[in-house]
Amino acid sequence: MPNKRKVSLRTICMITALSLTACAAAPRAPSGYETDFEEYLTRPHARAFAIAGAKGDTGPAFGMAVAQVAVRDALDLALARCEAVQKRYEETLACRLWAIGDINVNDMTPAELEAAIAAYRENPGATNDDL
Repeated sequence: MPNKRKVSLRTICMITALSLTACAAAPRAPSGYETDFEEYLTRPHARAFAIAGAKGDTGPAFGMAVAQVAVRDALDLALARCEAVQKRYEETLACRLWAIGDINVNDMTPAELEAAIAAYRENPGATNDDL
């Protein structure tokens, strides 16, 4: 007779909770930039991702900065790279930050953005759930 092991409800709940946490941790990719954003998520910290586009829309320009010493340097470099591509393609939509590390900062107020920067500076693995 096979050895049947009983799994407690507590164990099932713990496994489910861990799975849901892992799934919710990564920010979603901006539409049209899935491959670039997936690469960005594998790169070293400090990192930032910027796109050109209006709310709910994306343009052809993006910029990423990875392996930066300071968070502000990553933000500035991602925006500068996005703006360089924006000029090359004569894109009229302004570049904006999409992510800092694993935190989606799209549509954040200036105060929320500052809180996200502080959280990321303290913990590079921070997500929106940590804000």
